[in-house]
Amino acid sequence: MLRSGKFSEHYGKRIPTLPADGMGDSELFGILEGYRKVEEKLWKTSKASGCVYSGDDTHVARCNRAVNMFSLTNPLHPDVFPMIRKMEAEVVSMTVDLLGGDAKQGVCGTMTSGGTESILLAMKSYREQAKARGIHAPEMYAAYQLIQFCHAVLIRRSFGCL
Repeated sequence: MLRSGKFSEHYGKRIPTLPADGMGDSELFGILEGYRKVEEKLWKTSKASGCVYSGDDTHVARCNRAVNMFSLTNPLHPDVFPMIRKMEAEVVSMTVDLLGGDAKQGVCGTMTSGGTESILLAMKSYREQAKARGIHAPEMYAAYQLIQFCHAVLIRRSFGCL
């Protein structure tokens, strides 16, 4: 749908500038509900990998409840939001354990927002690990046929763009 170049035709009125007057709740949530319906239809009927891992209504409601409880927190301020730091540390610890790692041997991790950030940080970690081993010009390989499926950040990073 987006490739057709008729974004507004498919997805409603475009709002290119900040309105002079704020919207009322009914207008705002009417627009957002329309957006939600369009997107839900797209992901529930597609076969996109890595897009939505579970669309089960009970699971979605549980996730929404958790997000609602912590939506205004900021992990950059653990002095104000110590439970966010605690939960992140526990997720990292659980992941280390699931993958058979040992924190006593220096296995560690971090939380990211996903997508591009995760890939960039992983590549940076590999680069730094290579430097520590005396490799100062690390190389990245991908099968020629798979290049078209590589995340754009891998291609940009491999050319030193990031």
